[in-house]
Amino acid sequence: MKATPRNRHPRRIERPRWLAACWPAACWLAACLPAAIVTVVAGFAWAPSAEAGSRVWLLRGESYLVEWRSGAIKHSTYLPVQQTGAVAVDACFQTSPDGVAAAARGTPPVGLLVWDKRGSELLRVPYRVLAFRFSPDGRRLVFASEKQIWMFDVGSGPGSGSGPDSGSRAPREPHALARLTGVESLRFTDAGLVALVRTGRGHQLALIDASGAVRTLASAQRIDAMAAAKKRVAYFVKGSLVTIDLEASSSRTIHLDEPAPIGDAELSLHGTRLLFSTAKRVYLREGEGPIRVVAEADAHSIHFSPDGSAFIWAASDRGELRQDDRVTPLLPHLRSARFRNDGPGLVATTEESVATFDPETGGQHIIGGISVEDGENLAGDSLGGVGISINRHKSGHEKAHQPPTTPLP
Repeated sequence: MKATPRNRHPRRIERPRWLAACWPAACWLAACLPAAIVTVVAGFAWAPSAEAGSRVWLLRGESYLVEWRSGAIKHSTYLPVQQTGAVAVDACFQTSPDGVAAAARGTPPVGLLVWDKRGSELLRVPYRVLAFRFSPDGRRLVFASEKQIWMFDVGSGPGSGSGPDSGSRAPREPHALARLTGVESLRFTDAGLVALVRTGRGHQLALIDASGAVRTLASAQRIDAMAAAKKRVAYFVKGSLVTIDLEASSSRTIHLDEPAPIGDAELSLHGTRLLFSTAKRVYLREGEGPIRVVAEADAHSIHFSPDGSAFIWAASDRGELRQDDRVTPLLPHLRSARFRNDGPGLVATTEESVATFDPETGGQHIIGGISVEDGENLAGDSLGGVGISINRHKSGHEKAHQPPTTPLP
């Protein structure tokens, strides 16, 4: 940015009289405000680049856990919360697309924890992890540290001799894939790994091939959201949607009718359908067709089914499952909703529980989470039929001042 000469625009730099009069009082007020209030106000202005799927609102200073418990086996991590704001659930934890394993970010000395559906720990990363992603077949996991992208072989599935279900306990170590700093998000494509990277000048999209070679796909001052699948990449910048065909090495820019920040974006498995949302609407684009509004709502969750034939959107008061011309209402008051990777149906999270949900019959089965007496559930998923959740446990002070939930005799 070029410096502006001091006398070139005197009216722009001259302090208004009303501001000069109020300036001492404003400085005194800022100095006296509690640090917690300043932190919260600053946090509302922070809008991190979105991952696909669901968002949760995390407050700096609170403790949030990712938990999974199966009988006597328990895995948990404390989420790193840098600032108050909306955070993608996929940036906190993920289950593999084949439903065999899960990974959760944490605070060092547990920067990333990976385990399988039987509860066996597969990987523990002691340092800070910025982003991670399972491959579409669930056999690989990539994760980014401060200066490096790593590849980890989760397993090759049943009968391969190296997968989580094979009975093998041979140690597997991640190997370095590429040297890259400032990674915010990762996606697999047929052409390689796509990384959303923050630089000193804004954002970049980088393509990393199997040999670790890095090529820049796009640069912008800010990229709101990015999605990628198969041979296609989609990202949002300055009120526009930009799509990249990796096979043809071509791009196309589409100006949006609603030039608002994008909250979430997701491409279907084959990269043919794009789902994205703002604070007011949910949009769908199929193939090279027009963009159409599918809901007037501030959706916290948008997801495609594993085969891409259906999708869901969910807001705090309502939601829908859509497949072809069929529209099925979801449960109200959901904190999070997503398709299961380990079986049919959905996983629905409310403040009270994490449960599987059959949209055809309306049947529900609680698989995890914590009670309202102990805290609140923010988002969840299923691994091996057992719930994995993001939750906030109540402090002893909160419990001591909590009114009784049942009348005294």
